[in-house]
Amino acid sequence: MGDVAALFGVSLKAVDIWWTKWQAGGRESLVTQPRGKPVGVHQVLGEAEQATPCGRPSSTTGPATLV
Repeated sequence: MGDVAALFGVSLKAVDIWWTKWQAGGRESLVTQPRGKPVGVHQVLGEAEQATPCGRPSSTTGPATLV
């Protein structure tokens, strides 16, 4: 396993995890699964805030000033 780890530039632990998955479910078990939250879940800004730069209401008097 050390040769495989060196070949791919990963740790022995990573190779051990791959080997365990391979033994449990073959090639299909090694396919990468989506990670993190789905898009749109727990968004902080509303639609109107997302439509404006930096989530701020637009100004008709000129460029925004950073404070």
